[in-house]
Amino acid sequence: MKKLLMATPLVVLALVLVTVGCSKKNPTIPTDTTVDDNTAITNAVAASDWADVSDYGNDGSAGFAKDDPFPGFVHWRRRITGETRTAAIQFDSANTFATVTINKYFDGYFVVDNTNNGVVDTIVRPFRDHGVRYVWLRKIRDHWRIWGASPLDIATDSASTKVVIDSVRITGTSGPRPSVLFAGSTYFQTRRRDEMPIFDAGATVTVNVYGNISGASYPADSAWAFLHRRIHVGLDLFHHLRLPLDRVSGQPFVFTKTWTVADDSISVRPALRHGCVDMILGSTLFDTTHVSPKPYSAHLWTMPYIVVNTVNDSLPE
Repeated sequence: MKKLLMATPLVVLALVLVTVGCSKKNPTIPTDTTVDDNTAITNAVAASDWADVSDYGNDGSAGFAKDDPFPGFVHWRRRITGETRTAAIQFDSANTFATVTINKYFDGYFVVDNTNNGVVDTIVRPFRDHGVRYVWLRKIRDHWRIWGASPLDIATDSASTKVVIDSVRITGTSGPRPSVLFAGSTYFQTRRRDEMPIFDAGATVTVNVYGNISGASYPADSAWAFLHRRIHVGLDLFHHLRLPLDRVSGQPFVFTKTWTVADDSISVRPALRHGCVDMILGSTLFDTTHVSPKPYSAHLWTMPYIVVNTVNDSLPE
């Protein structure tokens, strides 16, 4: 695979997409009841994978499946040069339930080499993507614990041509809750942990993505979807694998991909992971104009899922 080079050095942040965040044991909840609620909630969220955004970021090490219909000579990556994060906490009247709204902005460059000429001649586009996630917490015996979360939604800020994910259906072959539909109209709704997809370690999972584009400056434009996964390779090291989804024949904005949960090398269960689909505007990937390239536009949904040993496993916090 050709390396993608950029004329201006960029700061590389260790963020990593796709599907899959790292797994952790349940976090240790501080026992110091003198900590104020805002601090206790901030600590609980920071110690939990439910607020993880590592499915999105620098993905230059990602590879392609050789038998996929996506053109093998097209190579692309995001380079993140800056992040801005804010978190707002809202309490209920009894001060026993809280919702944390997390906003995160990603600034960087999208780099693509899409000419099959044997020469590294990349096109570089700046971008700003905006992500939103909600986290629920309940106060139980004077300690704030994670109760639920929304999927993470990331979209290009102020894109003239918007990539839209309408829905994602996740279907597994086994597990306590193997099939879940994430619909665009309810995507931001926070779900309890037991309402997320929950699979057995040996389950095979199929993701079906339904999307479109709106406000198109280029009516004939298209889109392509990718699946991001992180494979555990030992200790706390993960390999980021990015695979194009298969386009469903005759349906330009419908994509599918199947993988086996056991291939994610999950050594500790129950485990929380994040499955991410990444839909990118066709002209962002395939336009070959260097002087005035068509703009970057993308939409990503990162959906939490849980892998358990048995039906009665506790759920990760």
